[in-house]
Amino acid sequence: MFRNKMDLRIKMAILPFTDFQFYRRDYIAEIGQSQSTPEYKKYMKKTFIKDLLPALHQTERIEQLDEIELLAEKFYSYRSVTEWTEQGAQPEQFYMQRLKELSRLFLTHRNGKVALKYWESTDEKQNANSMFSAYRGIYKVALWNSLNRMMCTDLMVMIYLLSNGLEDEHVLGAYHALVYLPDTQLERVLDKGVAETHLHLSASGQFSLNWQQIMAPARSAQRKADENHTYIDRLTGRDPDLQLYTLAAASIRLLLGAYLQSIQGHRITENRMLPDYLQNLAAAKENGRGGMKPFIRLVEFFYAGANLKEQGYDEKSLQELFEDLRHELTGGGARSDQPHRLWSERMAAMDSLYPIFGAHAHTSLENLLLFRSLRYMLQQPADRLFTKLFWQYIRIKNQQFTRAVQRNHIRGLPYFLDYFDKATDRKISENNLEYYGFMLHHQLQNPHLKKLEIRIAPPKKGSVQEMKTEAAGKLLSFFKAYQQILEEKNEAQQGGFAPLAGIIYHFIKMPDEKHQEKCWFDYSEQDRNKEKLSFKTNQVHYERQMIAVRELREHIPGLADYIVGIDAANLETAAEPWVFAPIFRQARNSDTHKLVYPDYPLRKINNLGLTYHAGEDFRHMLTGLRHIHEVIDHFQFRAGDRIGHGMVLGVEVRKWALRNRVVILPRVEYLENLLWVWGMCRSGHKLTDVDVAALEHKIVLLAEGIYPSMNGITVHLLWKAYQSKFAWIGESMNKVGDSTREAWFCEQLSPGTRWTEDMLSHTYHCKCFMNRMQEPIEVEITAYEEVLIHEVQQIVLRKVSSDGIIIETNPTSNAAIGEIEHIFEHYIHNLNRRGLPGNQQLGDSVMVSINTDDPVVFNTNIDNEFAYIFYSLHEKGYAREDILGWIDHVREMGLTSSFIESKQIPIPNLIRELTAIISRLEEYLYGS
Repeated sequence: MFRNKMDLRIKMAILPFTDFQFYRRDYIAEIGQSQSTPEYKKYMKKTFIKDLLPALHQTERIEQLDEIELLAEKFYSYRSVTEWTEQGAQPEQFYMQRLKELSRLFLTHRNGKVALKYWESTDEKQNANSMFSAYRGIYKVALWNSLNRMMCTDLMVMIYLLSNGLEDEHVLGAYHALVYLPDTQLERVLDKGVAETHLHLSASGQFSLNWQQIMAPARSAQRKADENHTYIDRLTGRDPDLQLYTLAAASIRLLLGAYLQSIQGHRITENRMLPDYLQNLAAAKENGRGGMKPFIRLVEFFYAGANLKEQGYDEKSLQELFEDLRHELTGGGARSDQPHRLWSERMAAMDSLYPIFGAHAHTSLENLLLFRSLRYMLQQPADRLFTKLFWQYIRIKNQQFTRAVQRNHIRGLPYFLDYFDKATDRKISENNLEYYGFMLHHQLQNPHLKKLEIRIAPPKKGSVQEMKTEAAGKLLSFFKAYQQILEEKNEAQQGGFAPLAGIIYHFIKMPDEKHQEKCWFDYSEQDRNKEKLSFKTNQVHYERQMIAVRELREHIPGLADYIVGIDAANLETAAEPWVFAPIFRQARNSDTHKLVYPDYPLRKINNLGLTYHAGEDFRHMLTGLRHIHEVIDHFQFRAGDRIGHGMVLGVEVRKWALRNRVVILPRVEYLENLLWVWGMCRSGHKLTDVDVAALEHKIVLLAEGIYPSMNGITVHLLWKAYQSKFAWIGESMNKVGDSTREAWFCEQLSPGTRWTEDMLSHTYHCKCFMNRMQEPIEVEITAYEEVLIHEVQQIVLRKVSSDGIIIETNPTSNAAIGEIEHIFEHYIHNLNRRGLPGNQQLGDSVMVSINTDDPVVFNTNIDNEFAYIFYSLHEKGYAREDILGWIDHVREMGLTSSFIESKQIPIPNLIRELTAIISRLEEYLYGS
């Protein structure tokens, strides 16, 4: 509820910058035309709220319409709007004022960085009705966590700098994509060094890089067939024609940039404003390559908020218009033909503004555009054409931002995956050196980072040899990019040490799309008809990937120091742990691995570290807990291995039960949950409040919904069949003799035939039984079930703690995806209380680390993720000294739990080591 109320207030306050309705219609101007309070109230109710309510419904939980009306009056009051129009100002001045209010509330600068003002300022104390008066002081951190994912806050930073008299462009060096959240004391702790151990490389950039690529659109013929998902919100269907407005915005961006460059160093006068520049440009280009008339027509439509589709525009025409304009303004393409040595220059050269602005040493060209635009509008508010075009551009940009950065309003991984797809939809191929270079360059700019583990997908198709070749090609690009970045760093800082990078290959949890066609009856060891067994095709593919990764890292000397672990990620419901159990056991078994490189007997080969996404997104808490327990038990996890997210371990059962009074899930999922609990009772775990007889009765009732004949079926037999799933799929298929085959056809057993463990195991590969297994059932979370879940949770927590398993937490990701009300409710402090006041038990002494997961999807970085947890503990009332000590402990735990070996290598030595690996990879790929 806290999150819903807070997010609604933020959204209402920033509507003019973020909602597409404001592109079509200038509501602030219309409010300013109200002649009286009654007329204003009528307009707000009949027009403003009526128009914007559908958009609010798409992302916010609205409980009372009255609340919307009051918030609209608070943020867009008659007095606050009309005081501008009465002075003859344009409505854009209201937008500027709102931006200034937001920057005063949230921003400050400290130690050369633009930082969050997390304390309650004097202005807030004196003004009881400030913008977010109910969320003062430390609660502004929670506000920022949401606001930072609702709009691109770069604009707030620029207006903050300008409002504080910082008008020279070199000050932009104080801002690198994100507002800095740690305070001075926390920063001193982070100065000791941090490790990033849960980061997916493809989502490790920032929105600014994505936007830069969107603003340099390729021809339609060059675009991927499914690229439109960059523009369309699949779940809400908002603005399916946004790609048209985005293409138009790319042209407007060029115009604004060219105009701002033309006035650099000149005194701004009325005859140097944008309309005159455009008119002069049109006259000069009249006899050129088609002239400027088509573009001027687009400017007029964009200014007026016209429907571009109704005006006859389509992707092709807007693409051609962009390219014509770029040619007219720059004389060629967006990129320079000159090679760029520095990665910052390479990134700038990809921007369509590069031929106009050139490289800028302090910041991105987009930030330079924003800074110059706001500075110009403050100096020359009379240029209505410029200001209106600029705000229209900002609205389109923020619409794209909300499609790439995930909000809080829908939980779960399926929703996240839509954002992930859009945020990682780039023109640069994963085989390209620039792909790795841009991602690594962005991450390695953090001076606190000592270890960087990146997750990348293993090779996808073909034989083991083909997979090895594909992997070697990508690794070659990775190492070349890493080497070049280190060379750049070495030159800049004259030696020293650099962050160590390591790769974790993560298998993709994929569903068995043909599960409705399975029939074990048609499978035999001789023909190996894999498609007849559930997930067998997937498992064979994963095994090939595992073998390819293992053989490659053990074939090329030194590679084992950089390929450090394996993982499995994606939808938790797509493939359960049993599919991967044999793969991870194979990775762990020492009899399949070399100890040293044959030609380098003194160079050891470290074992692969194991980590696995589990307990992140679950229908039922028992399912999430079961998955974690299954991974530890059946994957041969040892001390130092890790679980990704593990949210279910820290979720408070009572709160989850109140939000999920009735749960819907497949019958077999609930059956296996109860079988797992029964197995724990059988193995000696003391579940004091569990009635085993009642548990067995529920298991039998569930089994009756799957098996028409229960002849010979016992709970123990069902449990053994469930346990057998963790062996290699198909391993026991030939154990069923011909006589049993004749006695069993589909769902019918011949008279007198009794079920056996192997027969029950086979039903997981029979479409007749699988249809019944997958049938959704509803389960009520009763008080008894709450007690059961809590007891089981404590057992799993104690096992995780005693076995030395580390939980990789990702605060913003967890708040957006999981069962967390807001960032201050993060579960990490439930897992580990070491050093915090109170009695510590084994169950709340779990080792944890703090990471980012997917920075571009959640608009964050590792320092800010530490800060969110730091402030959440502060909000709970712990002493600052205790919090700093706890953060320092968790920071150190992240470093020691990394699969990257702890060592300090001078940058020149590290470069030489990478050079040798690059040479060996090239030899492997291309021969000597």
